Amino acid sequence: MKKILTILMFLAAFGLIMGCASAAVELTDHDFDGHFSMKVPKNATFKLTNSSDGLLSNGDTYHDSANNLSIVYVMDADVNDSLVEKTVKELKDHGADVTKKDNLNLIDAHGLNVIIFQKDMELLMIDSTELDMDTLTTMAQSVKF
Repeated sequence: MKKILTILMFLAAFGLIMGCASAAVELTDHDFDGHFSMKVPKNATFKLTNSSDGLLSNGDTYHDSANNLSIVYVMDADVNDSLVEKTVKELKDHGADVTKKDNLNLIDAHGLNVIIFQKDMELLMIDSTELDMDTLTTMAQSVKF
């Protein structure tokens, strides 16, 4: 019985350590062409591409392959709550789970973590299959337009 308890305690401690290690992503400040700044994973290297994402097709997409991380930035007079709601609804209609935290829409799209939010005429959509929602939330909360 003592041996089993020792093994269980070891496995629990190991699981806790591994859980903390995988969740802990070191972040650093990054400027996105003067549009906005945000904390991003320290190992991130972004490549600017044109967005081809339907509603957000007139935006810039920054992609980091190391973290399978994409950030879509749109600045347009048409950016408003209605556009965000329409985008979120489209994701919901495709089966995504959506929760709200302050002005952030947190979206679990079956393995793809997405955060979408806007301020005035600027919209950001952050998504990754590698980074957890807590990391993406910390990143989104650090945005300075």
